[in-house]
Amino acid sequence: MDAKDYFDEYVEPTVIEALEHPDCKRRVAIACIMLTHMADHLVQRAGGSDDEVRTRREEWNVENASFGVVNLAAVAVKHVFPIKEKSVGDESYMASGASLAPLDNSGSQEDETGELVLADSKGNVQLHTSNDRIFDLIEAIEDAVEFVRLKL
Repeated sequence: MDAKDYFDEYVEPTVIEALEHPDCKRRVAIACIMLTHMADHLVQRAGGSDDEVRTRREEWNVENASFGVVNLAAVAVKHVFPIKEKSVGDESYMASGASLAPLDNSGSQEDETGELVLADSKGNVQLHTSNDRIFDLIEAIEDAVEFVRLKL
């Protein structure tokens, strides 16, 4: 299966399901994982190594901030680190996540963790980070899927 077929058969339908159910953390998380795996798929299909996959994801994080947010969310969902309590407005939640690369292209090596949270006024899933940044994952997914489509 080539990258376009993989995208058409697996990635895009998964993204559509997430966009149709923006309040479902599971669907949003899976869409983020599928989108980030497109970098893997393209590199590995061309015979690339794991190091080349990491490099491709890092390049895409820089090229498209929304892909960077989606990648950050995917890593946060897949890798759990120690849990700590955070406060969001009047609610507290348990934040866990992965060590993540910065999204601001500053070259900073400061690690960041993230957690998917149902928190915006529409009930959409957001990514809350340990550096107190909040990202709308629905907007990020919408932009990232178009970015990935252009890479096919």
